[in-house]
Amino acid sequence: MAANQKLYNPEDPKDAELLRSMLDDDDEMDYQDELLESDSDFEIEEGVTGMNEIEIREESLDTEQSAESSSDENELDFFIGKDKVTKWTKQFKISRTRSHNIVTQIAGVKGAAREANSPIETWSCFITDDTLNLIVTWTNQKIESVSHKF
Repeated sequence: MAANQKLYNPEDPKDAELLRSMLDDDDEMDYQDELLESDSDFEIEEGVTGMNEIEIREESLDTEQSAESSSDENELDFFIGKDKVTKWTKQFKISRTRSHNIVTQIAGVKGAAREANSPIETWSCFITDDTLNLIVTWTNQKIESVSHKF
């Protein structure tokens, strides 16, 4: 990671507020870019003034007002967490699922454990008879070695 990059913790209130402001600034930049693009659609020809100029200004005011009203609506489209600070959006962002998050296998147990229907069969999947015999043998030896102390 580069030396000039900072790691942010979204659980820290200061970092969370900073991240929100960065995202808001980014949204405002996108909005300003859209306004610049829309203004280029209404280029004024040289020598033509007056009415065309007024129409462009009125339209830009309408878009600013609609953007403000839509931002008010967006503020209402969230749930507030139990801590009264955390906001959860009601609508999910539509995005592509990354390839490493796509599940291609059936969930659940595999092999002999799939056939186990009782607790004893499940136990035998983890602890075989040979393992159980080793445990019993070594436990008995330990008991014999310390039994004379009691």
